[in-house]
Amino acid sequence: MLNFAAQAEQRIAEQDARIHRLESLSMTDELTGLLNRRGFSFGLKRALQSARRHSEEGILAFIDLDNFKSINDTYGHEAGDLILRRTGEILTGNVRKTDLVSRLGGDEFAVLLVHSQRRDGLSRIAILDEKLNSTSYKYGDVRIPIRASFGAAHYSGWSEPEPLMRKADRAMYKNKLSRRRNLHLISQTVD
Repeated sequence: MLNFAAQAEQRIAEQDARIHRLESLSMTDELTGLLNRRGFSFGLKRALQSARRHSEEGILAFIDLDNFKSINDTYGHEAGDLILRRTGEILTGNVRKTDLVSRLGGDEFAVLLVHSQRRDGLSRIAILDEKLNSTSYKYGDVRIPIRASFGAAHYSGWSEPEPLMRKADRAMYKNKLSRRRNLHLISQTVD
């Protein structure tokens, strides 16, 4: 009887481990290992709940790789995949462990700087912008420069995920259309 109970307990533990692994896979981008859109949305909701409870601020930045399609068309998908992975490495290597980095899909990334006041958060996003836009990757005999457009939205208190994401996205596209390396910020206020 004791042996049966031990076997049952082991099976339950193995089942729990499989469930945990599947949950983790469902929130992770396979190529980069970053959070995917689903995982990021979950983390964003939790961060905004914390901001509400503790009167915290933060910055949400959207990043879009400029002319990524032409990189894939010119050098192939292997080069494009390399650039996506390296972009993720640069972003995660230059934020705190408490911040969130995600590949939302395609050539779009997001960074959530939690517990960051507006000025500090914007200067940290500007550093990410500078690091990413001054990088080129060696692929075969060529160096492929990275160009990315950044847009940011500040949040505090009663911010909601969807309006905040729309504002960061709008700021990023405003930057992309301006064709200048300016960081655009749209403040998130109580909606």
